[in-house]
Amino acid sequence: MQELDIAIDKLVSEMLSRGYARDSIGYYRRIFDRLTAFAKLRHFANAERALVAFEKESLSKYESGRISLPRHQAQANLVARIRNVLMGKAVIWRTNRVVTPVSKDFSKALGAIASSGNWTSDGVKRGVISALRTMFAWFDQHGMSDLSDLTRETVLRYYIEKSASIKHVVGMRSRLVLGLSTARSLGLISFDSSVIFKLRIPTRVRFRPAISDEAIARVIDGINLKTELGRRDYAMILLGLDSGLRPVDITNLRLSDVNWRDGSISIVQHKTAQPLGLPLSSGVIEAMKEYALNWRPRSNCRYLFVSCRPPRGKMDAKTPGVRFARYAKKAGIDRQADHVVTFYGMRRRLGRNLATNRIPMTTVAQVLGHNGLKSAEHYMSLSPTVLAECALDFTGIEPGGAR
Repeated sequence: MQELDIAIDKLVSEMLSRGYARDSIGYYRRIFDRLTAFAKLRHFANAERALVAFEKESLSKYESGRISLPRHQAQANLVARIRNVLMGKAVIWRTNRVVTPVSKDFSKALGAIASSGNWTSDGVKRGVISALRTMFAWFDQHGMSDLSDLTRETVLRYYIEKSASIKHVVGMRSRLVLGLSTARSLGLISFDSSVIFKLRIPTRVRFRPAISDEAIARVIDGINLKTELGRRDYAMILLGLDSGLRPVDITNLRLSDVNWRDGSISIVQHKTAQPLGLPLSSGVIEAMKEYALNWRPRSNCRYLFVSCRPPRGKMDAKTPGVRFARYAKKAGIDRQADHVVTFYGMRRRLGRNLATNRIPMTTVAQVLGHNGLKSAEHYMSLSPTVLAECALDFTGIEPGGAR
């Protein structure tokens, strides 16, 4: 269909002019290819009919769980943009991200590094340039504005300071290693930076205690059980409280994953890709049954918990946490002051209770779906009972001068 092909070509040209990465354009190009193949196969009379039919098919696939919400949204957004091109209207684009300003010397160096042509993908290049730009901005703030200020000592100083304030040091380190090695190959710097990043910097670990029973009771009391939304949220929160499942695993729970007779679930975890089977308490199973049989809307979606708004399909992975936060706010809980009142707080609560009841760490790790014991060890720090047993006995040991 010629008019559709022309509109797509115009859209791709516009995306290139706006600085869209080639990886992103490649992703959208695959959607365009699916659209044109769809239109040619069904011999639509005009482009608008092809767009309407493609939208309906995308929605149907999403509602039945055959494609994800992000993919459906991407296809719907592109259809809207193509329609605007066909109608001669302005295409709505997302606002471009503000770029951190750096000195002229550093900006010139970033341009040379970006155009070096030694990148495995556009994504890698963007990550490296972003990491270097952040470092160069730090140099500017500390009165160092040209490449001559870039020495092994100053880079080490930045590395140590930055590592103390971020969570994911490994990603930053790998990007800086690649970026600075490229700068050296271009003759922009003369020193070997790889020695700097062999130094392993200890990072800060955030300690978050478990949610209290009183806070959970206040959250649950605020749920309206006379509505579809309330019944769904009630079942989700009880499931999270009883099983410690991550929000993404709750939204991924399929109807076929639930064994209604023996009251258990069997899933493959999203984070670890490991299978997990868990028994559930009778109260949780009853809440899930009540929702599934009497409140869940009619839908071809294979997932247990579905959206309460059209399309009646799979929920976003963030929905359990968002809903929990709304009930916490309704209960008058200040989540800024009490940041443990979150959906993940129930997971920490289960881990703490298991440790308090002297359940072996191997079992705690299995129940919470961790790959190893190290990830489960922090639950012991949440348990005063276990920590008390680890404390030293100072009987008979007296401080100097006590006699």
